[in-house]
Order: sequence, then structure tokens, then C-alpha cells
Amino acid sequence: MHTYIQNDNEEPLLSQKSLTQSETIIKEKSYEIYQEYQWIFQYYQETDYSIVSNRQIPIIFDSKKQNITLENFNILPHKNQVLVQYKGVENSSYLDTFNLLSRELIQTIQFKDSISYFHYSRFNDVDYIFYQKKQQRTIHLLRIDDLNDNEENNLIKFIFKEEFAIYDAWILDESTISMRCLFSDQIIQLIFKLDKYVSQITKESEIQFDIIFISQLNYAKAISQQNAKIFVKDQKQSFFQLVCGSNDSLDYNLFRNHILFHQNSKTLFINKNTLEVENTLEKLYYVVNHQGYYEYLMDSELNLFTVDQGDNLQLLKIHQFSKNRIFQLSQVVTSPNKIFFQYKLETLIQIVQVYDARTFKLLDEINVPEMTRVQIDSSNNTLYFLLKNNKFRYYNLNSNYDYYHTVQPLYFLKEQIFQSQIIKSLNNYLIYELKSKDSIVIHDMFSGKTLEIAKEYYKTCIDYLLFDKQFLDDSEFYEKIKIPLEIKKAMEIKSDDKIISCSADGQIFLNNNRVISLEDLRKKSDIEYENEPRYFCLMSSKNNDNAYVLDISSKNKLVYFDKAVQQFRVFELIDPLLDEYPIKAILERPLLLLLIQYETQLIGYSLETGQRINEICGTGKTSSIFIDRNYLQISFYDCRYVYFFKNRRIDKILQIKFPENLEILDSFQNSINLVSQTILKRKDKPDNSEIYTMFETSFDYMNMQQYFTQPMFLAFYFEKTFKVIIDSSKVQIFAKGDIQQSGFFDVKVTDQLINDYRQIKKLGEKSIDDFNAMVNLDLKSLYHSQTSTLTNKMNIEIVIHEICTDVNKYTKFIAGFGTCFNLFQDKLIILELIVKQLLTNQRVINQYKSQSLPILITPIMLGEQSPLDFAIQNREQKTINLLLSILLKYQNSMIFNQLVDQNLCALLIQETDLQEYFESNMPNYQIRDRSFPNQHFDGQTIIAAINIDDPKDVHHCYDELFGQKLQIASDYDQEYHNPIEYHLINLPKTLQQNPTELMQILSETTKPEYFENHIIQTIINFKWQLYTLSYYRIKFYIYLVFMVAFIFDVFYSIYSSKSTDDNAKQTEDKESQHDQQPSIFLKITPKILCGLVLFYFSIHLIRQLIIKGASSFSDFWNMIDSSLVVFYISFCCLEFTYEDSDLLILNKILLIILCFIKLFYYLRIYEGLSALIQILTGVLSDLKYFFILFLIFISLFGTIFLVLFKADSINEYSGVSGIAYFLMSFRISTGSYQLADYQNQDNTLVIFSWILWIFAVLTLNIVFMNFIIAVISESYEIAMQHIIAQSYQVKAKMIAEREALFSQYDLSNQDFFPNYLVVRRLSNNEVNEVGEWQGFIADLKSTIRSTISKSKSEIIQNHSLELSCLQKQFGEFQKEEFVQLKQEIKQEIESKVQGLKEDMDFLKSSISQILQKLNN
Repeated sequence: MHTYIQNDNEEPLLSQKSLTQSETIIKEKSYEIYQEYQWIFQYYQETDYSIVSNRQIPIIFDSKKQNITLENFNILPHKNQVLVQYKGVENSSYLDTFNLLSRELIQTIQFKDSISYFHYSRFNDVDYIFYQKKQQRTIHLLRIDDLNDNEENNLIKFIFKEEFAIYDAWILDESTISMRCLFSDQIIQLIFKLDKYVSQITKESEIQFDIIFISQLNYAKAISQQNAKIFVKDQKQSFFQLVCGSNDSLDYNLFRNHILFHQNSKTLFINKNTLEVENTLEKLYYVVNHQGYYEYLMDSELNLFTVDQGDNLQLLKIHQFSKNRIFQLSQVVTSPNKIFFQYKLETLIQIVQVYDARTFKLLDEINVPEMTRVQIDSSNNTLYFLLKNNKFRYYNLNSNYDYYHTVQPLYFLKEQIFQSQIIKSLNNYLIYELKSKDSIVIHDMFSGKTLEIAKEYYKTCIDYLLFDKQFLDDSEFYEKIKIPLEIKKAMEIKSDDKIISCSADGQIFLNNNRVISLEDLRKKSDIEYENEPRYFCLMSSKNNDNAYVLDISSKNKLVYFDKAVQQFRVFELIDPLLDEYPIKAILERPLLLLLIQYETQLIGYSLETGQRINEICGTGKTSSIFIDRNYLQISFYDCRYVYFFKNRRIDKILQIKFPENLEILDSFQNSINLVSQTILKRKDKPDNSEIYTMFETSFDYMNMQQYFTQPMFLAFYFEKTFKVIIDSSKVQIFAKGDIQQSGFFDVKVTDQLINDYRQIKKLGEKSIDDFNAMVNLDLKSLYHSQTSTLTNKMNIEIVIHEICTDVNKYTKFIAGFGTCFNLFQDKLIILELIVKQLLTNQRVINQYKSQSLPILITPIMLGEQSPLDFAIQNREQKTINLLLSILLKYQNSMIFNQLVDQNLCALLIQETDLQEYFESNMPNYQIRDRSFPNQHFDGQTIIAAINIDDPKDVHHCYDELFGQKLQIASDYDQEYHNPIEYHLINLPKTLQQNPTELMQILSETTKPEYFENHIIQTIINFKWQLYTLSYYRIKFYIYLVFMVAFIFDVFYSIYSSKSTDDNAKQTEDKESQHDQQPSIFLKITPKILCGLVLFYFSIHLIRQLIIKGASSFSDFWNMIDSSLVVFYISFCCLEFTYEDSDLLILNKILLIILCFIKLFYYLRIYEGLSALIQILTGVLSDLKYFFILFLIFISLFGTIFLVLFKADSINEYSGVSGIAYFLMSFRISTGSYQLADYQNQDNTLVIFSWILWIFAVLTLNIVFMNFIIAVISESYEIAMQHIIAQSYQVKAKMIAEREALFSQYDLSNQDFFPNYLVVRRLSNNEVNEVGEWQGFIADLKSTIRSTISKSKSEIIQNHSLELSCLQKQFGEFQKEEFVQLKQEIKQEIESKVQGLKEDMDFLKSSISQILQKLNN
């Protein structure tokens, strides 16, 4: 998608505003990351590429001039300056020089006359300009440093005698200058030959050329007299002219002392000295070279060729950069490691592409807007654009990962150095021999200084370099290497001595050419040594280089000598040291870390535990080490590692791969935290590769330079990411201890792809149809609305076509955009199309071999929303289901569970189907470790809480989790073992961040399926067993006190009053009646106990009222508690005031009902009773509509009977005569009939009465009673199907009630609310599934399981029988064939034997006849 979207927010170049810095402008965010990483996000911001100005950075220069027009600009990167040419009023011109970083004006040069042509050229590290004043025929060449208002500092003047227009001017070499001009409708190519080098020309020795253009006729006449020359020399001066066509052009990059001229679709190779055509190729070729580093030819199809060194041009194709076809190549700019192309496609779209000069890999691609001038700064990897509206911006390409590796070939005097030439590396020097000379080069890899010496002085020079790292700067270098170095022996190391190096033979080299042996140094201590004085090395710290001498005393004991304090100190280690010679060691005291470098590997030890750090281990030597803040950076010879520490333990690892097909051969680092210079070679040439150099810097410095900022931030997108592997195309993330990656980000991104993301996102945003706006519109508005709708449909079709064309393109991750799922997170139609394309596009699946697809569901930036967050926030259920399916299919790893974990409660509220999620690997991590035995005699289920930083740390916590909770095995138990499995519940945010929300939501949900998975059941069981069951059990026991006291009080008051009344009736003696009154003690004591219990429950109600407010009374059980308190108080008052009143009796009845309802509340804490109570509650709930209909029919027949019997009183219903006939209807429904009054009816009504009675019996008794039985049976079956789920929901409600009363201390208690749960259970699946389903579903499931098992066994048996039959048949077939073959062979042998017998008989007869003849 080659398009360009104009940035409306860009500032004009002439604005009075200015930027104070050139850093990327991004918004600030707060990152919820560990404190140890805050320094990263405090100093370095993640770039949001959805903001145009963060990639296409606008540049604003503070110009004080008024009424001026921008004409031209040129970048001077080596000076950090930019030249800006303006045109002012009255034909005046200005040339301003600005600081490129600060945008401050350095100087202004005003030309008296307007400038019509201005061109900058840099040659041999000198800046030149060509300029022409308006209405003048002179071109001036001068150095920029000589440019001032005087305008008289010219080096060369080119004076033209006729009117002309100049196209371009270049300095080709020291003595050759080229110009391209337009004269009289013909194009003239000029070549000027100088008598002396341009660098030798001064303003005092100004050169002047007087040019008279040759006519086409004279040119044709002159050229006809020349054989191989196409340039015609001027008769007076040394310049040459070529009349050429409009499409002819000169390549300003020389190729092996040749100038390439493009003429009539051919390429002419012109000798730059003789200007003769030496070769011609029937195609257009362009030069791609850089100062002797490399030299190629490239055709218009972007094919790259090497050329042999012979006279005949033999081209060998080695690469094709792109399938694009060039319409016009604008410029080729090169650096030692980059190639920049700017060209126009056949579609007239201009493109700038950047390639690696070594691997030819595309690094970046940018579309250039129309009418835009482009300046390429190859040294700083920067592109500068001047748009047609005078807006100015630049692209900083250094943020791309590949640009960090500034790999350059190693040259000495234009001779490339190869591996076989290297002799030795010492300190900061690389020593190699030259092929062209019999000499040796000493190369300082940091300063770049080189000295060439004869081979005879090599050994002496090495001795001097060994003791003096600055010896190359010695003014007497060549004199000293001729004299052997005198080495002195030292007996001690003083605090002010400088330890330079050591050798394997036990020698320590000091400053002033001194040497001390390790054996002499040991004599200064009283420590006993087991090893010989050879296992030692120098040890450095972050701030002190070579400040210690480390001596390996034994396999577990280290002794080091501290030069500063003149003391010997000892380290005791638990893990043994390697039996090898150490090379160097590093001591990092803040991290309590010791690093020991051996010849084959580097080992890290924790001085806190004395154990080896397994993560810090790399093969080969290290090339550089950086230690700062909380990180350790180690570069091995194959890759680089950055270790982040938290609490002195490794928390994250970044592994950064080296450039493709390169490995480190040697390295130079003077001290820890200093820049390292590495020597690299190619992997595909192990014997004699060319040598490359590359600087290595610290992780901190890389961020400051904006190197791979994005991959560094990607390491923190998912909190449980432990290891990250970064290369040029992807960022792989790993969980702790995993060998296989959890996922990867595809970050092979170019600026053109960023532009495509921006465009397709805008098209997607414009494709939202608003049909409601078409209502009540006039004709004009309706027309515009229909036009807008049509445009929106076209936009959505473009998006769909783009997705269908290449969906892989939009699976790449760009910060600020994310992936295609972030781009279209609010477009369900497009998301469904993307998913369909991902599932059906085999090209995408086959492209990624290690994993089908990259990470698709992710935040757009660190701390920002993911598509799942957006969908949940907007309650888009279809989108949620779609995204969850993608997560479960392509990102089914515990690392990505944070996307769902932080939204789990919201998903439960929206009643999303999470069954597949709970069964996936995201929330449930099965622990498989040798320390967790999978066979044990104790088969009990244990749920243990654990608080760890990383879920993989659970592998080291078996004893902590289960060591004290398992039974001790007897002799019998040791013979019987149960299969055990262990699972970790990976929901840290749900369990700990808002600890009470989960149970509150589960208690209110109407979806019982949530309680049928092991994750939710485990969480509920943990909370239930830990702090809920005991809490409610205590409250139940307290309530039983109330219950017993109240029942006793009721029984005692009833029976005591009844006994008193009976005795009073018999004796009628008031005094005896008074003596038999109930005991006041027995009446008051139960009430005191009940009052205390109710007071306790009242406190509980008040606490709930304070926490929940008035909403607490909406809870049924709180209403029961409140009613219980109120009625008990009224009961006490009535009993002492109106002892025999009916009101008291009713009060007692209500209290008894409330007491037993409250009893049911507490009985729910027991599994069996809870199930029955839930069934009863469910049945009653399902019968509510039936009861309503039943009462309607009772009312119907009751009213009919009331009218039919004229409301005659019925003796059985005295006292309730008003509803007697309704009660009679109810009795009919129960099968109890009252028929006595039917005979008293009139003859007519009797028949009708019996008809009504029969109808009532059929309806109320037969139909409704069977109906209620059916309803109850169905309700019971439904309740039994989810009885366990309902039981868990009851527990969830009680847990929620318990947690609502927690104090702040309880809520912060990590024992109650850990971040992880570990469950130990039997691994028998059928046992684990018991209780999930009951009733008909359980039978159905059992039937299906048994049927499957039976079918499976039958299939296996049938296959076995068929296989045995086939084997038998094959055996019989083989046997028959064998017998037949045996018979045939036997017959054949017998026939042959018979033939032999006949031959023998014939021979015998013949011999006998011969003998007879001989005898005769």
C-alpha cells in the first residue's frame, strides 16, 4: 500500500516556534511496574507511532526575517548544522546556518543579489558550494568555511558566454568537476579537468573557465573524427563537452576510475582520465560503492552485480533488492554498512529504501510525498524531507533494531583485513600482518591509531605493550622497540601499584615493568591453600579495574587480595568451582554477585547463598560487561544478555542476538562499563573470513540513543515474562524455566508499514455508517448522507480487500497501533474477517514454523488497553467471545492470562461463557516436577496458599506447601500409592488486587455453570475452609444457645401455665394458686441468654448496615435477623404484660417460624443439608407460578359454591364462615369431600351441583395434584443437575458475607488473599468429576461414558480379530506358497537329476564301447 497521508499537525519551517530538543515527543504514562524498573520509564519513554510527529519529526527553525521564501536546504551532519537558503524582498538572498540539534541560528550571510542556483557538495571531508547569482552567467565554487558577506573567496569561476540554465554540478575527484547545463534547447554535459587538485586551490590562486557552448552541428562534426571519445575538448581550456539527450545522465559515483554515462538505455564506461569509452553495456547500470568498502553495479530492476577485475566486464548477479521497477533513480547514498536508494516507481510514487550493505536486508522503506526534496544523512541514519508547503521534517532511523549494530569492515590503507592475518590481541590493541607488505600493524581499537612495524621488532613491541597500554602514543616508540625491555621482580603489591595483567604461569604484571609471582604473594597471608599457585586471575569491581587478585584455594574456597586495604579475604561457596584456569573475575557487592570467566564459559555465583546462578552461564569468553542500577549486561561471543535483578535475584532476562551470520572473534574493553570494541567474523567462512568491527555499549546508553527502545518495552508488556530474545524481526517471550517460547512479537517494521497502519486505521474509522442521521432530513441533506454512506461502504471495501490481500502484514506489532486486532477492535465485521483469514490462509501458518502466529491480542503500548479491555468496557459480547477464542487458540499460555485475569470479574458480571477458558492453560498451570511426587499413599485433596513473584517459583516450594500437611506412611501404606497431580491457580490479580469482588459477583450470578469448573471450586473451597466455615460454625453454635434457651422458655411457659390452671380448677384455692406460679428465675434466665445472643447478632447487623448501608436490608437473611430481634423483644414485653393474650400466642408462633428459618440458614454450612435446603428452595421457587394459578382456580370454585349454596353456614367451618366455601374447594383438591349439603338443594340445582363437584374434583384434585407432582419432579431434576453448583454458590454467598465484614488488616492479610493457590488432588479424572452432575444428566453422562468405553473396547476387539484373521490368512498364504514353491523346486531338481543320470548312463555306455574297441 504505497500511499502518503499528509500530517495536518506539522509546523511550517518559518514559524516563530522552536523545539528545545530533538527527542521523540510522546505523552507521559504511569507504569505499574516493580520499583526496580522505575528508572527505565522515568528516563525513557515508549514511542507512540500513531502520533505522526513521533516518527515524522517536524523541524522548526527560529528565523527572525520577515517576508522571505524558503528556497533550499542542505544538511551538514559532521558539523551538526543545516544550511537554509531564503529568498527575500528586492531580489536579496540569505543563507542561514542553524545548529541541527538546538535549532539555534549560528550565522546569516546575505547576498547582494538573488541566488538562482545553489548546490552543496562534500568531497574529501571538505564542504564546497556551487552557486549562481540571478541574471548572471557565472558559477562560483568555494569552500563553505570561506563563505561570508564579502563574496570574494572563490576557488573557481565558471563564466559562460551565452545564456544557460544549470541542472547540477559535482566534484567527481580531486581534479575533475562535472556540470549539466541547458543551452538553446539542448543539454550539454561538461567535464572540467583541473591542473591541480581542488584541495590545493586557494582564493589567491583562483581558477577561471570561460565556456562557450558547442553547437550540435559542430559537436557531430568533431565527434565523427574521434574513435572512442564522446566528449569534445575545448580548444583553449581543459574542459570537455558532450551534447546529450534529455534522458541521458551521468552517474556521479565513480566505478574503478570510470565514469558511467547513461545514453539511449545503455551504460558507457568512460575512463575518467582519457574520457574514452572503454566498455558498453546494453542496459542501464548504477554504481553502488563506498570508499573502497564495497563496489557493485545495480540495474533498473534493482539487481545487484559484482564485476570481475579483468578488462571484459563480466557481471555476476548476487542479489535483488526488490521486485519494484525503477522509473527514475534519484540518488544512491552509501555508508560503510548501509545503502540508501531514492527512486521513482512506474506508478510515479517516490520511495526511499534502506538496506544493510552486508546482508542486503531491507531495513526501512518510506514513501516520499510529491514535490518533496530529500536529504539523506547516511552517517547518522537520518532522512530529511522538505515538503512542497515549506514544511520540514526528518526521520530518525536509529530506533530500528538493525541500526544499533554499526558493523563495519576493518581496513588498513584500503586493504581489507582477513582472519588469517590476525596475529594477536593484547589489551586494547589488535595486531595483524599485511599481505601487501612484509610488516605488522599495531592497531589501537579505541583511538583508531595504527603503527606499522617490521616483523623483527614484534616480540619486543609486545613486551612494551604488555606493561604500557598507552605505548603506541610514545614519541620514542620506534626507538624503544629496537631495545629489549628490562623486567624487574617485585616482592609485594602496594596500594598505589597498578596491576596490569597476569599470566597462566603464576606471574602478575605491575606498572614500571615489574613482575611478582603468585607464590610470593601467598607468603604474605596465613591462609592454607590446597591448589597450586596457578588457579588465579585478576578481579575487578564496577568502580575499580584489576583491584584484586583472586586465588582459587580449593573447589569451594576463594581467597582474594584487596590491593587498596592490603588484606586477604575468603569466600566460602556451596557449589564447587570448575577445574579450569580462570581468566578474569568480577565482584559486584551491591548485588552480592561474583562472576568468574573461564576459557570455555562464564559462571555466576551468589555470595548471599554461596550457590551457582544457573541463569548466568554462557559458553566462550565475554566481550563486554556493564553493571549499573539493577542490571548486569554480559556480551558473550554469540549473543548479549541483560539480567535484571529484584531483591538480588534475577527477575528478567533480555537476550539480544548479534547481527546475522556474524560471531565475535575477539573483543576489547579497558574496564567495566566502558565502551567495548568487538572484532567479528562471518560464520559461513570459519577459516578465513573478512574482519568486521562493532562498538558495544551499555543497555542504558542504548536507550539514550533510542536504540531498540521498542523491544525493551515489550519485555514488560506481560508481567510474568521472564526471558526475552530480541533479533531484527521478532521479539520472543518465555516464561520462567521454559525452553519453548510462549509467543513472539513480529516487529519487522518499516516506516512505510507504519504509514499503511495509519491509513487503514483512518479508513476503518471512516467506515462507521450512521443510518439514524438519515431520518427527517431534507433532500439536500439526504443526498449528502447517501453520498457519505457510499463513501463509507467504499472505505470498508478497501479495508476488507487489504485484509484479504495480505493479512500477515497486519499481524506485525507497532507501538501505538498494536496489531490488526487493536486497529479494528471496534469493528466486529473486520475482526471476523481477520479471524477467517488467519484460519484459512496457509501461507501465514507456514511462514512461522516455531509457532503458527505471532502475539495478536496485546496492549497497544505499555500500560494501555488491549482489544479485550476495550470490548469488555463497551460490553460487546460477540467481540469478547471472538477475542477469547483467539487467545485460547494462539496464546494459550500462562503469561497471557493477565489479559483475562484483570478482567475476570467484569466477564463474570457480563455472564460470558468462560468454560473453555477455565479448562485452558492460562488460569490453570499443571505442575510437573520431580520435587512434586506423582505417587503418594496419602490421597487427600489439599489447597495451599502461596505468595510468590513468579508462578514458576512454585517448583521450589513443595515442602513449604505440603511438607507438614501429609500423613506419615505406615508399612502397609508404603505399598499402596495414589496417582497425584498438582495444579496452580494462576489468577493473581483476581485473588489479591480486589479480593472481595470475586465472591460478591459469584454470589449474585445467575449462571450456575461458573461453579462447575475446578478453578472456581478450588477458590471457593480454599476461602471456605480457611476462614468462612469456622466463622459460621461459631455463629451456629452461638445461635444454638439462643435456640435451646428459647425452646426451653416456650415449653416451660406453656406447661407451667397449663399445670397452674389445672391445679387452680381442682382446688380453687387462691393461696395455693399463688404458691404454684412459674419460677421467675427459670423465666428470666432463658430470656437473658437469648437477649445476649440477639445482642451479638444485632452488632453484626449494625456492622453490615454501616458497610452496605440501606441495601443490607434487601438481603432476605438480614430481614429474618431483624424480624427475629423485633419479635423477640415484643415477645418479652407481651409475656410480662398480657400473659394469656392471643397476641402473645401469635407472637410465639412467628418467633418459632423465624427461629427455624434461621436454623436453615446455618444448616447450609453442612454439605448434605445444604444440598437438601437448596433443592427445597429451588422447588418452592419453581412452584410460585403454579400456586398463583392454583389459587385462581380455588377462588373460582369457592365463589361458585358460595353462590350455589347461598352462603349457608357449615358447622365444620364455624369461625371462618366467610371463607368456608374456599376452604371446601381446597379440601376437594386434597381429596377430602363434604357432601352432606348437596341433598338439600332443589331438584334443578342438585344435578348442576354434582356436575360442578365432578368438574372441581377433576380439575383441582386429579389435574392440579398430578400437575404439581410433575412440576416438583421436574424442578427436583433440574435442581439435582446443578446441585453441586448451587452448593458452591451458597458457599460463595456466605464467603461474600464474611468478607464484607473484614477489616482493612484482614483484607491485606496475604494468608487470606494470596496471589496463587496450589491444589493437590488425585489424578483420577472420574473421581474428580463426581458431584458435578446429578440426576438424569448424571445418568446420561454415565451412559455415554460406558457406551463410549464399550464401543471403544468393541472396536479394539474387532480390529484385533480382523488383524489376527489377516495374519492367519497371510500365514496360510505364505505356507501354501512355500509348499508349492518347495514342490516346484523339488520337481525341478528331480528332473535335473534325472537328466544327469541319463547323461551319466550315456557316458558310461560310450566309455565302455570305447574300451571294448581299444581291447579289440
